[in-house]
Amino acid sequence: MGLIAWIVIGLIVGVVANWIVKGGFGLLGSIIGGIIGAAIGGAVTNAIAADTGGILSLNLVSLVFSVFFAIVVVGLAKFALGRGSDA
Repeated sequence: MGLIAWIVIGLIVGVVANWIVKGGFGLLGSIIGGIIGAAIGGAVTNAIAADTGGILSLNLVSLVFSVFFAIVVVGLAKFALGRGSDA
């Protein structure tokens, strides 16, 4: 159940990250960015906290890190694809 929960969280986090960054990648790009951010955020949180629940454990700290890393992923993708200038 942990993997499915992280995928669902990644979907939601990706949409939120795309909205915050104003990425303009559409729904699919938001979902992919969110899943990548959620995976990185969950792995980093569990590595730092030495969580005994395993890499797929779900808690508030890992959710916060997931949102942060999803914003970073969407922001980096926006920069790399040249969508960073709105002027």
